[in-house]
Amino acid sequence: AIYIYDQVGQLVKSIKVDQSGIIPNAIYIYDQVGQLVKSIKVEEMVSEIKIDLSAHAQGVYYMKVDMPGEDFNTKVTVTH
Repeated sequence: AIYIYDQVGQLVKSIKVDQSGIIPNAIYIYDQVGQLVKSIKVEEMVSEIKIDLSAHAQGVYYMKVDMPGEDFNTKVTVTH
């Protein structure tokens, strides 16, 4: 399972992957028109991946977590 949650009081999204030994290949953030605005390559096993979205304009973005064998997609809202 993949858990995405907000860091209280910050424009940071945290991602936890609850699958032993499986890590995302990469995480992509797209704006509403489908333009890639941020990408993170994951190279090692970590318990939590933090994504700082404070530099991005307020609005709705789409997050794609590229997992081995499947992708996980969700909406992310940035509010200032």
